[in-house]
Amino acid sequence: MTNATDLSRCSLLYAQPGWYDELLSEATAPLQAVRGLVADYRPEARTILDVGCGTARDLARLAAEGYDCTGIDLQATMVNYARKQHPGLKIEVGDMRNARLGITADVILCLGNSLAYLHGDTDIHGACETFAAHAAPGALLILFTPVAPPAPEAAEPFTSRVVTGSLHAEVTTRVCWDAEKQLTTMYREWVLDTGERHSDVITRRVMAADVLAGYLDEAGFDVLEQFADPAHRNEHSQNSARALFTAARYRG
Repeated sequence: MTNATDLSRCSLLYAQPGWYDELLSEATAPLQAVRGLVADYRPEARTILDVGCGTARDLARLAAEGYDCTGIDLQATMVNYARKQHPGLKIEVGDMRNARLGITADVILCLGNSLAYLHGDTDIHGACETFAAHAAPGALLILFTPVAPPAPEAAEPFTSRVVTGSLHAEVTTRVCWDAEKQLTTMYREWVLDTGERHSDVITRRVMAADVLAGYLDEAGFDVLEQFADPAHRNEHSQNSARALFTAARYRG
């Protein structure tokens, strides 16, 4: 697994959480997925734990809807930013492989590809055990993670323009696939309008849907549903999807 220091070094957006928030401010799929799944499988939920909460943008919105929310993230940079942006939230620095907060939650989230930063079996099992350790009886677990290799054309460099409130840059991206290790590595070269340059190297584990289900089963979770698009959950888009939302119920 990449450690916290390496994560902030390997991604400009992790080193600059404000830019991360600006760039993803219009991303609605995670909250749409959470709201729909909670309504269907855990409508009585009152407590939410977000494992890998990042800037806590989504967690703050859920807290505003009346949930008692707690978040943990490996990166102190993200946690410090989140605490300043959302002073009423309970947010801690924690490692999903072994964190033990002494609480349980009705709903546990692990979104934004957080689980994909765990590359080996031991680390993935550790994260699943952390989910179980914080799961109330019958808790709902909601994940989002890559389940298939990148498209072949992603290996070719692609340059795009990024403009947010305070981030103005050209970014060139290419993605490499290691089939033996089931790892995808994204290389990004940023050229800011100020002339500054930054290089990202971000490696994530890809787990096929059935492999992920196996890890969850060993930790006491039964998969309820997997889908790519929360707006079209009943369509079988997961067959061609490269990343999926997974909902699972804790048997404990």
